[in-house]
Order: sequence, then structure tokens, then C-alpha cells
Amino acid sequence: MDSKAIAEKLEAEHPSPPLYLDSAELKAVEEVLPKIQDALRGVWMPPLPGKLLNPGSAEYFRTTRAKRYGKVSCD
Repeated sequence: MDSKAIAEKLEAEHPSPPLYLDSAELKAVEEVLPKIQDALRGVWMPPLPGKLLNPGSAEYFRTTRAKRYGKVSCD
């Protein structure tokens, strides 16, 4: 969740080699990524809890996503 803040701190503390945080390509990706994630949510979200998360994290994921998206199960 804090990867941008971490990258900015790394860039400030270790400027060489540069991370190119001001590149036009990065800005373009940051703009289009939410649209891609929304469009593909039905593909990447359902298998996530059962295949990639431990049982406690899977239960948290299911509960919070059910509340957010109005679904009983994400599996």
C-alpha cells in the first residue's frame, strides 16, 4: 500500500541509480491501472482468497469484499 512512499524515500536517500519516479511512462501507468483493475476485477478477485492467502487473511478478504461489493462470497 505504501510502495510509492517507499520508492520516494529510496529515491531521496539513494538517488543513484535513479528510479525515474517522474517519468511520463510511470504517470501513464498510474492513470490507466485503476481502469484495468476495475475491468478485470471479476478475473483476479475470485481466486485470490482461496489460492493466495492464508486462512485468516482469506476470511478477512471475503468479509471486507462482501461488505464493499455486496457479495456473499468471492470464491
